[in-house]
Amino acid sequence: MVKKSYYSVQNILNFAVIDKTSIINRLMDKFEVHYANFKVEDEPGNLDMIFEIGKFKPKLSNTYNVGDGKYYFGQDYLYVPHEQCKGAKWRFEIEGIEASTTYIRISCNPLGRIFIVGNVIDFLIHFKLTEMGYPMIHASSLCKNNKAILFSTRGGGGKTTIALHLVEHGFGFLGDNFTILHKSTALSFPTSLSIFTYNLAPIIKNNLTQKQKIELQIKHLIYRMTKGYAKFFTKLNPRRVINNMCEKAKIEKMFIIFPRTDVIEPKIIETKKEEILDHLVYNQMLEFPLFNRYIYEYSYFFPDSPLSRHWETYKRRLNENLDNSTKYYKAIVPTRINIYTIEKLLEVINDGAN
Repeated sequence: MVKKSYYSVQNILNFAVIDKTSIINRLMDKFEVHYANFKVEDEPGNLDMIFEIGKFKPKLSNTYNVGDGKYYFGQDYLYVPHEQCKGAKWRFEIEGIEASTTYIRISCNPLGRIFIVGNVIDFLIHFKLTEMGYPMIHASSLCKNNKAILFSTRGGGGKTTIALHLVEHGFGFLGDNFTILHKSTALSFPTSLSIFTYNLAPIIKNNLTQKQKIELQIKHLIYRMTKGYAKFFTKLNPRRVINNMCEKAKIEKMFIIFPRTDVIEPKIIETKKEEILDHLVYNQMLEFPLFNRYIYEYSYFFPDSPLSRHWETYKRRLNENLDNSTKYYKAIVPTRINIYTIEKLLEVINDGAN
């Protein structure tokens, strides 16, 4: 039975998901959990993207075969026939990359349904929003008194831990993974929280069911037994565990977090917008290693296309949507965020606050 669902991100980006797979395959699905807060009942007036999940026949006419069938590229078209990660397998095609409505067809094994979220869908949302003038950054974001505080760092750098601890200190929650920027305002992008034993803040721990607590311990045991190879997060909808949610707020301060194993005492240094732009770009690029590879290959054939020039466009959009009235900081912190680190961050956050 075909299942059709509709999603809208801040009434800016609208997309549909058409699932043609069996109910058994959907048991592994993380899509609805991850994007639950964007789901809408009725079809939006315009759809920017349509995702079809299930078997499909690729449209390979007028395409270039790259790397003995590793990729197929055409004008405004991309097909990846084989991709895999930790037992997950998937293939996908994108038709109309530059069109007003982009069609994405994805076929995957059950485990692949977990991996297509971060490796395919998140990037395409990010790409489309950038083209619209709403760049996303890899950052957690909080708000207080209608002012937003952002924390950007690479994956595993402490964004979620910082965000959840600041919620305990009375801050409102915008998001813990990505934040949308527009005219120096942070717009919420509240996807599911990725919880593991190391970022289990009190507000989460106190709201977990006994089943979820056991699940976390099992996942931690698997992680240790595989020496870090198999790491599976528990996904939680932030709206179910956090009461104080925000939709948008003017950006007051932004921190670029540099976690280091040789650091005990946190060091926070004020800097300028121009000095943090490259860090924001690199943090975002690190989130999408597979798509970076596709872009490099695609650029050889279509160097002037929006996809090929994406990261140039992205940096320009960041510059346009951030201003010099925001205060920017570099924070060099221990790898494991502790209470002392949170207190030091709070000192800077509260300095000059109304």
